[in-house]
Amino acid sequence: MRHETGAMRGFQTEVDLGKACAGGSSIDASTFWDLLDPSMRSRVIAAGFGDYVTGLCRTQPQFPPAMRYALMERWNDCIHTFIFGFGEMTLTPADYTAITGLGFNGRAAPLDARYQTAALGAELVHTLLGVTTQTRYTAQGFVSYELVYRLLAERIRTRLAAWRELPVEAWPAAPAYTRKERDQVARSFIFYIISSQLLCTSQNKGDPAVLVCLRDLSRVGSYSWGSLALAHL
Repeated sequence: MRHETGAMRGFQTEVDLGKACAGGSSIDASTFWDLLDPSMRSRVIAAGFGDYVTGLCRTQPQFPPAMRYALMERWNDCIHTFIFGFGEMTLTPADYTAITGLGFNGRAAPLDARYQTAALGAELVHTLLGVTTQTRYTAQGFVSYELVYRLLAERIRTRLAAWRELPVEAWPAAPAYTRKERDQVARSFIFYIISSQLLCTSQNKGDPAVLVCLRDLSRVGSYSWGSLALAHL
């Protein structure tokens, strides 16, 4: 089925790159990934996001934000199709898996709207991510994923700096983290890429219902994140 794109109301034939550069996340997800130690990374990979991160680290430096947001402006969410001057293109599940590494097998992610309150949002961020912040939560408990990133990055860099200040002969193999801390950082990274890229909104905030899905890291890979992300486009 084809549509006469020139007659589509509200469609922009010219892309405003200034506007395109203004939105979205200002944090490079690959920078976040670089902060994770091997055990934290292994948790992300075991959760099913290893291929996604590999592609992200390979392509993101070569795919500037202006290009990403210009492409977003060509997306028509009424018919789930990119509208270009030469015609239309869309993403099939096979395309999406090839690009992101996220599959369509598994159960639907159990996003439970009952957790979308400010009180529960703050509690989940504290218990599952290890972040205590006085930031304002929305009425639905949504929280800035960039703030979560900044607080965790500061904590990791502080720990790394303290490790480097030890005498060389006293250095452990790496800065010491507890299992709980490693789980929290891995969850934070997954929450970041889901909120900032897979389920992103113009408000740059993450949904506490997503955090509930990350509570048990051993089950995260059993959910069909590809289905959820493609449907969100």
